[in-house]
Amino acid sequence: MGTMRLEIAAAMLLAVAAAGVCQSPLTITSSRRGEICLNGSWRFMPAVGPAAQAPVGDWGQIPVPGSWAGGPVPGPIATGKQGPWAAAKLTDVGRVWHETTVLVPVDWQGRTVLLDLSRVSTDAVVYANGVECGRIEWPNGSVDITKAVKAGEPATLRLLVMAVPEGQDVAVYMGVGNDQTWTQPAQLASRGIIGEAFLRSLPAGPRVSDVFVRPSVRQKRLALDVEVSGLKQAGLVGLTARLVNESGKVEQAFDAEKQLAAADTQTVPLEWPRPNPRLWDTDRPDLCALQLATRGAGLDDEYPQVFGFREFWLEGLKFLLNGTEIQLRPVCLWDEWNNAA
Repeated sequence: MGTMRLEIAAAMLLAVAAAGVCQSPLTITSSRRGEICLNGSWRFMPAVGPAAQAPVGDWGQIPVPGSWAGGPVPGPIATGKQGPWAAAKLTDVGRVWHETTVLVPVDWQGRTVLLDLSRVSTDAVVYANGVECGRIEWPNGSVDITKAVKAGEPATLRLLVMAVPEGQDVAVYMGVGNDQTWTQPAQLASRGIIGEAFLRSLPAGPRVSDVFVRPSVRQKRLALDVEVSGLKQAGLVGLTARLVNESGKVEQAFDAEKQLAAADTQTVPLEWPRPNPRLWDTDRPDLCALQLATRGAGLDDEYPQVFGFREFWLEGLKFLLNGTEIQLRPVCLWDEWNNAA
């Protein structure tokens, strides 16, 4: 990082400290993309009155991921005493405000900015700096908040999270007798932002929306299915794939050119020889970072994708991993939230 970039980063940190903004670590995923993890303590309070009415009262604290009523994820850290808190028991509340403040990096100028929830129970209306930007419905999704935030400035993210059972009653099977069934009111196991939350930046306009990596040990090749979205003009696009190891060293680079069409979404197949890859295995889980750069026809993007070079196939009754027989047995995984309060 150059001197100017260090000065900008220092200035941003000082601005955060002065404003009392909670800033999560920034992960630079590529020169065209960025990501900030928003996990941690958020402000929250029960929502009363009209849905769009801004919350008034004392804020409590809740973790994200977290649930304000039940479930395997952690519960509230602190609650209030008056105002909306006195209206009803928290376990009976169906709507809750969640709020956090984050500094949008200067480098995100000109990019599309998204709020992404990996799991919400069950719906959330997203406001950024007081502007309603969209809605995320169960189980997950993203909302474009670009119109409401500015690069280099703090953004207040406020979510009206609603816990809504799918139906009034659900059927219950397998009673005492095999033929016994009955209905009971639908219940939610958890309520809130129960998965991870991220703020992400993407190129505005045409971009790579997905990369599916298909390594082959038997054919000694690396194949990609590259999904391109929003291309407005047909033209020749250059693609460069670099394989970067854990130390940041480029192990191999590949180049290709493809004629792309103007289309909302299209998939571009790519394939290159990869004669001596470092193989991912059960006792050697080596990972490699793929950095795919695309230039041309209005497309200027860099898409990162981490993967392990491995291949799994069947020969008769044998399961093979990278050509070696592997014995598969079911394992009961310990739930990381099993002992959560």
